[in-house]
Amino acid sequence: MKQRKSNSYNTSPAYETIQDVDYEDELDLLVLLSSLDSDHGRIGLYDNQTGICIKETFIKDWDQDSCHSIMMEQNVILHIIKSPSGMFSAHLYRLKTKGEM
Repeated sequence: MKQRKSNSYNTSPAYETIQDVDYEDELDLLVLLSSLDSDHGRIGLYDNQTGICIKETFIKDWDQDSCHSIMMEQNVILHIIKSPSGMFSAHLYRLKTKGEM
């Protein structure tokens, strides 16, 4: 008798999957890129000393089949996406200071 194993944690929408992490040394921030489900992603900025989430932004039109990477330099975040067909695209985010809001 064969027993089928199920990895329900891989497909459950209750789990968040980390795609990439970067560290910004001048601001002492950890940047986390994660997928929430097959259609949504999230970029989170975390204080490196306390681990507290300082800011997060949600990404719509997330492509689960693409490769995602994240880079941060000072106040700029670059999200690079490579589709299964090999096409690249990039989204650039700029952090605003309280005076710019």
